[in-house]
Amino acid sequence: MQPNCFKPKDVCVTCGKAWMNHGKVKHPFIKFERPCGAYPQSLPPSILEPIDNAFIYHAPKGDQVERYQSIRDKGKDLALHIASNCPYSIERDEAIKKLREAIMWANASIACNE
Repeated sequence: MQPNCFKPKDVCVTCGKAWMNHGKVKHPFIKFERPCGAYPQSLPPSILEPIDNAFIYHAPKGDQVERYQSIRDKGKDLALHIASNCPYSIERDEAIKKLREAIMWANASIACNE
């Protein structure tokens, strides 16, 4: 007997949503068995490729390491400017948090798209 996580799933070929989540939308669908933690190979590349790209290691190439550091250095300068010019507050902390996020996304754009 298979564990519960191997139950057949009805999945929309068009958008990849579980059939039960579609309500009255009528898309073609397929049945497949999916083990826990595995994604279906039957999903279209337009769904699978961006997910694969987001969750793999991207080894630095060429001048990427220097560019990552440059972005982090400029971000640190701005974070210090914010910290020294704004009163201690939730808003200041949020600004620095969002700056850290912006730096992360900027570096991710280099890593994932070059």
